[in-house]
Amino acid sequence: MQKFRLQQSSAGLTRFGRSVCVVAMLLVSLVSYLAVNPAAHEFFHQDATHESHTCVVTDFAAGEGLFEAPVVVVRPEPAVVAHFFWAAPRLAPSVPAGLLPPGCGPPARA
Repeated sequence: MQKFRLQQSSAGLTRFGRSVCVVAMLLVSLVSYLAVNPAAHEFFHQDATHESHTCVVTDFAAGEGLFEAPVVVVRPEPAVVAHFFWAAPRLAPSVPAGLLPPGCGPPARA
């Protein structure tokens, strides 16, 4: 069985790779066109004007991706965490007691 290669060893695309790119661009162009033209979308779906209608075109127009993100659980290693000590730096210095906040200073002399 022959492997389908998309890229040549010289970093160029093979004919199969170019055809995959062209088909992908045509599909995205078609979905984009159907997303902005309700009459063309209704040609494919008779219920395209209903609010409850969902398909790839309405999901694409809403900015949705049709994928499910994998669940990644990151557990810290106790050997690594035991060697580090994190302390939050003090962000604001302490304010002297006699200072007033800006805008609340003494009245200006005339």
